[in-house]
Amino acid sequence: MKIIPKINKKNLLIVAAGIWFFAGAMLMYRGLFSDKGKKLFDGYKLLDGLIFGTVFYEGMFRKIVKKHTARILSMNDEKQAIYRFFDKRSYILMFSMISAGVLIRISGIVPFNYLSAFYVIMGVPLLLSGFSFIIKRISVKS
Repeated sequence: MKIIPKINKKNLLIVAAGIWFFAGAMLMYRGLFSDKGKKLFDGYKLLDGLIFGTVFYEGMFRKIVKKHTARILSMNDEKQAIYRFFDKRSYILMFSMISAGVLIRISGIVPFNYLSAFYVIMGVPLLLSGFSFIIKRISVKS
């Protein structure tokens, strides 16, 4: 007997928002506050992250949010397994990106100051995507 929690597919958008918020916040924190041996906060890194991260969101992540929202809302059954906020391809991509990030960080190939800037730049579109999922959920008629 399988026990898989199911939720309303519209609320799956809230789960997606939470996952994207968590990933974005984790990257932002790691990029802004864990630069070993340096000052704890770098305003220029945040400004660059906001600028380039927003461009990245507009160029790529906005489309991803739209695609996932349409996929979720078009599902036949009203109740869906809680993990269905991503499709198979997105899970593979997420696993690959996390693995690559960990390998790059522990290998030391890229100096941490560059890596931390990348974390901030990637954290911004993830946070914006989380907000977008919340807005999509609010705009869906109940």
